[in-house]
Amino acid sequence: METKWLAISNGNDGQIRFLLRMYQTLFSSKYGAFTGDFLFLSDNLSPSSEKLLKRNKIPYTLLESDIVENWQARFSSEKHALGKVGKPLFLQYIIDNYGDDYSHLLYIDPDILIQKSITDLLSNVSEPGIYYSAQSHPTLQTRWPKMQLERAIAHGDLEESQLYIFPPEINTGFLFGDINSLTPFINDLISFMTTPPFDRYMNSDPGSEIKNAWHDQDYFRCFMRVNENYRRIHITEPASIVHLCNNVYRQYQTTAQRHILRGIDNGYIPPIVHYAGGAWVNFLKISIFYFGPLTGFSPWLINQVHFFTKRFTISVKQTHKACRRKAIKIHKAFFSFIRKAYTKQKGHYLRNKQRVYNILRRIKRKIWNR
Repeated sequence: METKWLAISNGNDGQIRFLLRMYQTLFSSKYGAFTGDFLFLSDNLSPSSEKLLKRNKIPYTLLESDIVENWQARFSSEKHALGKVGKPLFLQYIIDNYGDDYSHLLYIDPDILIQKSITDLLSNVSEPGIYYSAQSHPTLQTRWPKMQLERAIAHGDLEESQLYIFPPEINTGFLFGDINSLTPFINDLISFMTTPPFDRYMNSDPGSEIKNAWHDQDYFRCFMRVNENYRRIHITEPASIVHLCNNVYRQYQTTAQRHILRGIDNGYIPPIVHYAGGAWVNFLKISIFYFGPLTGFSPWLINQVHFFTKRFTISVKQTHKACRRKAIKIHKAFFSFIRKAYTKQKGHYLRNKQRVYNILRRIKRKIWNR
């Protein structure tokens, strides 16, 4: 059978802006250079989000309500949305409904930006199997992921000797493989997540002061330690994905292009950057520089916008809380600057607040929705 790829992603209203940029970097000849088809799956979308997807010509499927209700009954979490904890269900849906039309699947989270071509990465599928991209930093050295696995050890569902039996850290936000290999893997993973004793971890422990409910990444870590059949999973090297969490910020900086990240120590530019967790505040700022120039405004205003936003690319020393505080500060300062820049360009001050608001909204659409 001819090799035919389908890239899929899933999410709701909150992920649409991320999806637009991810989609662009995935298919751009300058960045991802992906040549297959694409489909976005969602269990809930507002009319405005659907309009945005149609305007940008992104294929999508809104799941039927009876399917969503069935999934929510099986994957009920008090902390995580269905799209986060139930990611294997979306993959199973694709396999069941599109498996006959495609030979290979690529799953990619919407909060990912592609920095360079992934053609060589996908060409590693030289034999049938499930492929994950190796992550640049081992997450078990950080507190939270290890604590989640230790929760299963405390309940007696995982042995302490199994904690380091599967050393690589694999990012479930980017996986690929042939349909025939993915089908049993996804089915076994869903069964693992929904049957005792591991189904209890979909919610926090009763009486726990913290919400330590597992999502798909936590389940995957445990699954690979419990199930010996899948430890021979293909892990592509060198490490090609960076998960910007915890202290990983400190080990990367932007290049002269203002948006490409590279390692401080070795200068390595990873093809895939995952802006998960607290890193989301940098996603939209960085993604501005992937495509341009902006249209509909004078060159002077465009240059001023670029100059202003350039000052607020990722800082390798900032923490999650600092990221959030800075994001709020940037948002206010940015649109204050745009208002002044626009009025300077026109040669007069716009006193009508509604007119100023309409101008800012138009500029914002131009920047974020390209």
